[in-house]
Amino acid sequence: MWNDELRMYVYGLYAIDYWDGWTDLNEVRRNPSEYGFDDLDGTLANVAKAARAAGWEGDGPWRCAPLPLHDSGGRCDWMFAVKQSNNGTTWIVSPFPLTWLNPAIEWL
Repeated sequence: MWNDELRMYVYGLYAIDYWDGWTDLNEVRRNPSEYGFDDLDGTLANVAKAARAAGWEGDGPWRCAPLPLHDSGGRCDWMFAVKQSNNGTTWIVSPFPLTWLNPAIEWL
């Protein structure tokens, strides 16, 4: 799961307008443990720090989507996304490489 020492992969993409399969962070905040988060605020702080380092300007609503884990007993991890209000650039932050989105900006 997410922690301070976890390598993160950040992708800056064109504007994404369709968010099928993604969950708004306001929904997750209502019951973070239901989504498997022990420390949602700490996780989001680390994610936002990585996104800022990659060029995110600090605005826009956050969303998350599950990433299935191999041999995890059915658990998943999460990737996060924010669509920047200023110009629509969409930032994806993941604890795993999303090779179809390469190149990534790695953040440790």
